[in-house]
Amino acid sequence: MSMSKRLIVSPHFDDAVLSCGDTLLSGSAATTVLTVCGGSPGPGTPPSSWDWRCGFIDGHQAATRRQQEDERACAAAGATPVHLPFADFPYSGPKDIEAVATAIEPYLTEAEEIWAPTGIGIHEDHLATREAVLLAAQRLAIPRLLLYADNPYAGALGWATLDEERTGTLRWADAFASLPDGVALSELQLRRLTPAATAAKIAVVREHASQLAGLGRYHPTLTCVDGLLATEGWFVCTVTAPAVAK
Repeated sequence: MSMSKRLIVSPHFDDAVLSCGDTLLSGSAATTVLTVCGGSPGPGTPPSSWDWRCGFIDGHQAATRRQQEDERACAAAGATPVHLPFADFPYSGPKDIEAVATAIEPYLTEAEEIWAPTGIGIHEDHLATREAVLLAAQRLAIPRLLLYADNPYAGALGWATLDEERTGTLRWADAFASLPDGVALSELQLRRLTPAATAAKIAVVREHASQLAGLGRYHPTLTCVDGLLATEGWFVCTVTAPAVAK
């Protein structure tokens, strides 16, 4: 019997495993990890502030290293990596949502289970990825998909924290406010991973070593078995075509 096909759409190379690594590692479906910002700025491009903090002196060098890291991470998870040619922000500037949606569509049509980011954290690339997936889903009449809560932003202040107590870009409501018409979300679904499952997830996260160099500064317990990666959250997303004005 052939396995069902799962697609996890990831803004950056590490987002899929950070946010839904337990699903990625479950082995219950043939999984493709589609990284939207899988491209590279040209050689000699000065590094972004993030890449500089991660130890790179060249934006192209950073992207090339992360492509290699993602291939190793996906191999460890038993998944197939696909890298779209878009560079990440700020190298690319604002994304062309139409272009990203068009690039994503062929992969959506082949998948039976689709995961995409919610956009928690208000990162430009996360929001653009979500918008592109939802636009493509509406055009393809895909009625249901799953939006994962973006780690480490989603769990940074604790999963039980009231949103009005969250600060700055970590407020979840800011991500929900920009959802397009024709999209409805369920209540948050949470899964607490076992220590063994969390350790397996962290082992794959560690393949993204160049990202951990930066993330560890802001989330020092990120790779602790009882840390924020031990919980994963998601929403069931119902998609309909937006009403057309008469």
